[in-house]
Amino acid sequence: MIQFLIQLSLQLPLAWELNDDRHGEKKSAKALDVVKRVALGLAVSFVWLPLYCWQVCAAMFLLSMAYHFLLFDYLIVLVLKHYKVISSSAHWCTYLGVTSTTDQLGWWREDPWFRLLVRLIVFILCLSLYVIMLDLYGKI
Repeated sequence: MIQFLIQLSLQLPLAWELNDDRHGEKKSAKALDVVKRVALGLAVSFVWLPLYCWQVCAAMFLLSMAYHFLLFDYLIVLVLKHYKVISSSAHWCTYLGVTSTTDQLGWWREDPWFRLLVRLIVFILCLSLYVIMLDLYGKI
């Protein structure tokens, strides 16, 4: 049960960002959004410090950011469509944001399957690190 609560809490930065960007995002707000997302990720990770050592909490933070990296760009398309910010014909797999610097890079824009593969690899690495830290250090 505790692991379920941990995994749910680690997705709060993703949920916050989806809600915050539901009407689109101004490029001028991007830097502040990143700071807020990282701060929320740190908070939801290190709130578990009374139960787990800092190494496990640090791995939780990385996993929280990996959840965001894996899912945000795909889910935001659904949210933006719902609020009619973008065309209903926009495809979840190929849509790229206009405020993200990364989304403007040629090699990143070329292949949506490459982007998904990179996101999955990052997520799997962070999840593996979390499982390893949990196994090594466990509870305090």
